[in-house]
Amino acid sequence: MRSRSALRHSSITGIVTDTSGAVVPGVQVTLTNPSTGVKYQAVTNAEGSFTINEARPGPGYTATFSHTGFQSTSVTGIYLNVSSTRTQNVQLTVGNVVQTVAVSAADQGVTVDTSDATVGNNFQVQFLNELPIANRDSPAALFTQQPASPWMAP
Repeated sequence: MRSRSALRHSSITGIVTDTSGAVVPGVQVTLTNPSTGVKYQAVTNAEGSFTINEARPGPGYTATFSHTGFQSTSVTGIYLNVSSTRTQNVQLTVGNVVQTVAVSAADQGVTVDTSDATVGNNFQVQFLNELPIANRDSPAALFTQQPASPWMAP
């Protein structure tokens, strides 16, 4: 069972490869929340994978991947859901260090968590405010919007 503090955090993991599909060890990974200035760092291991644990959930994160001999790559608009692990794989392009490739994850509202078999949904506040329900005082009203909810009428 997860502890209470683990339930308030998120994680991000992934594999960094080059354009041929080979893994790239030693890549510096920096996860930044521009609104708070908080930074998390990791380095890819021999299998090219990285994991950053205990990040605060929320929108607007930027992940930057840099390694000598490759173009620096940034993924912006990353949303970290509460108590879940986001998988963000990246492919680096050979080049000099001055070049930067930017990728936006802003339109990726649905992500597949391949790290476990947990089933569930995370609701973003903006979507909660737009739900077609009359009673917003009770969280139970949200359950009727969940697919295959036992509270839905047959």
